[in-house]
Amino acid sequence: MNKKKRTPALLLALCLFAALAVPAFALTEDDTPVKTVRALGIMVGDEKGNMNLGANVTRAQFAKMMAAASTYKDTVGTGGTGYSLYKDVKNDHWASEYIRLAAQQGWMRGYLDGSFQPENTITLEEACATVLRLLGYDSASLAGSYPQAQLSKASALDLRKGISRSQGEQMSRSDCAQLFYNLLTAEDSSGKVYASSLGYTVTNGELDYTAIMLDKLSGPYVAGANEALPFTPASVYRDGKESSSAALKQYDVYYYNQALNSLWIYTKRVSGRVELISMGTSSSNAITTAAASISDTTEAAGGSSGAGASGMAKTPTSVRISGKSYTVGTADAAYHLSTLSGITTDSYVTLLLGMNDVVVDVLVGSAVNGFYYGVVQSYTRTVNEDSAAVQTDVKVFCMDGVSRTFTVKRDAPLTAGTVAEVNVTDSGVTVKNLGTQRVTGRISSDGTRLDSEKLADNIRIIDAGSHGAAKVIDPIRLANVSLQQKDVRYYTRNTAGEIDNLILNDATGDTWTYAYLIDTVDNSGDISVSVTYTWIIDGERTTLPSSGSKYAVNGGAVALVYGANGSTLSNMRQLTSVRLTSINADASAAMAENRAFRLADGVQVYLRQGGELLSADASAVNGEDYRLTGWYDDFTGSAGGLIRILIAEPKAA
Repeated sequence: MNKKKRTPALLLALCLFAALAVPAFALTEDDTPVKTVRALGIMVGDEKGNMNLGANVTRAQFAKMMAAASTYKDTVGTGGTGYSLYKDVKNDHWASEYIRLAAQQGWMRGYLDGSFQPENTITLEEACATVLRLLGYDSASLAGSYPQAQLSKASALDLRKGISRSQGEQMSRSDCAQLFYNLLTAEDSSGKVYASSLGYTVTNGELDYTAIMLDKLSGPYVAGANEALPFTPASVYRDGKESSSAALKQYDVYYYNQALNSLWIYTKRVSGRVELISMGTSSSNAITTAAASISDTTEAAGGSSGAGASGMAKTPTSVRISGKSYTVGTADAAYHLSTLSGITTDSYVTLLLGMNDVVVDVLVGSAVNGFYYGVVQSYTRTVNEDSAAVQTDVKVFCMDGVSRTFTVKRDAPLTAGTVAEVNVTDSGVTVKNLGTQRVTGRISSDGTRLDSEKLADNIRIIDAGSHGAAKVIDPIRLANVSLQQKDVRYYTRNTAGEIDNLILNDATGDTWTYAYLIDTVDNSGDISVSVTYTWIIDGERTTLPSSGSKYAVNGGAVALVYGANGSTLSNMRQLTSVRLTSINADASAAMAENRAFRLADGVQVYLRQGGELLSADASAVNGEDYRLTGWYDDFTGSAGGLIRILIAEPKAA
């Protein structure tokens, strides 16, 4: 089965440290080596944040970089207190402490006349020799004489990778960024990856960049009205996607890494009725401190501390809203969900969520004002026998991909598939049928525009079928697709006029489950329907017992759609077959005579051998050696029509 993904995705932290190709000459501030050494504090920018990568590096500056790249990084300070080792480095020299450390550790050496020459630009061989000593390779352990031995060993350890300098040439800040980046994954004289000695996680010789980013991250913070940042970010990520705007709105959750000059903004909020608050002990120091404070305050008031048998204070660790639980991530959130704040089950609140959907803070009272857009999957109406009061539980697939169940204290006759708006306030929930609101046009190749209209950076798109089945769609999935009236059910715009919510009408076919039907047993009678279907999905054989429904399918590939509970089959449709002649190199498309077909992400590929269907990969079959039959969905919208199942049969020898 082909698991190859061809749709690009921007992941929150790793997007900063993606494995970029290192240029042979000068780096830019956006290149991985520069971002990494900057994040670790090995190299820092000027007062304006500029890295000045083209400037040469002096011996004094290199001594400071060495200190920052060593286990002494948190202990050494500026000059002025110690004694002078060199005649041209006085106690009050800005780098005297760094130079003293470098000399005492044997990393750097002075000259025969007793000078250090701190303002001289460091050369390639000097820099390599210095870094080698940090790794435990002194002159005695190297074969040959200086500087050839040092340069040769540096090359063997990949310390010179990406550096174009030759012996005697001066090192720029760009060169030094690359050198220290190489140092981090180089092996020291004991065979240990150097970065691990600094406490950083190394897996298969690579740094855990996420851990590096989090180590220097400030936050979370909750933005107030007219919130201002302490710096101007060069990179902004809004809800996990790159954004051109650093604007903060009240109640946005944000984090920043000033060393990386980057900002992460999260606008996700969850509003609803509190169904459960779970208590426990937390590994977070801040939450543990909050627990102790809550315990002390409760005891002072004469109440129960909530401490367990171990004597440890208990604190809210998770909260369940509309059928989904969220982890409590800050002391503020823990306090607001404690008994001291007055929040109990049945309270209506808004959770402010940060990275990984942890609860950063909780809004109550008039600040509770949550809107959800989505598609109704089911509703259950109950009547209280004593009071005759009507209550409806409405399950909605929301734009963020979460199915939520909202309790409405009145009858809400909404059928599955209805586009709905849910409004949550501190007094309850209302659900409104939105009907339809259509927009048409061609999605740009980068998934950012609909014809001339801008799609919001944080646009949310879902595709929904008539039975309530729905799925979140990445904008790039719709690249170059012309959306017609029939493809769109509803959309909204933000205050900037950009489309920020888009609900499709089975436009992609991605809400269906695709299977290869291998057997049908029909035991239907004159007045009863009894059919059993057996199929293969992702290589797994499944038999559906008598369902009471009979579908117009004739074997081969079929599409299945399930109801809101995810287990009851609602519909089955036949796919259309086509004889394919070739598959392109990256297994993203196939040809059938003069027509091209896209292969769906996760296309199921089966090799027919001896009457059996064996899972295979699309890249392992071709039109020369195999007879290829593709099955595609021709009943879905403008973004459908993809090859969902591919059957390959070896041609006769």
